[in-house]
Amino acid sequence: MTLSAQQLLQPFPGLDLNLMATAMAQAGYVPADTAKGLLAAWPQTSPAAMSAALVQAYPSPDQTALNLFHQGVTGAACGPLLLTAFPSLGANSMAIAMAQAGYAATDTASGLKAAFPSLDSLQLSIALKGAYP
Repeated sequence: MTLSAQQLLQPFPGLDLNLMATAMAQAGYVPADTAKGLLAAWPQTSPAAMSAALVQAYPSPDQTALNLFHQGVTGAACGPLLLTAFPSLGANSMAIAMAQAGYAATDTASGLKAAFPSLDSLQLSIALKGAYP
């Protein structure tokens, strides 16, 4: 027996597009598969609504750094957390995300060193200069 997306949603009447997108993201689905699932459940979803749901379910490094900053996470802890969430994130991009989130340069330096232990002084300086012009 195959259930339709609508049949699967019946036991969860309060579930909406954003909640489903978040649940799928937290379950490990990649954004493209989440979009397919959302469209199966809500076929009339507008592109704008789909984009908004995916953005809130899959935050960018900048948004993630901001969330961590608002939670009081130290710079030294933020760096490794960002790298775990975004494995392809480089030192320069991480420094920019942390700076834009509100981390002081010294805290960003601690985060970079914690995330990239082999980062040398020159690379660290370049990343910080790019983030704190």
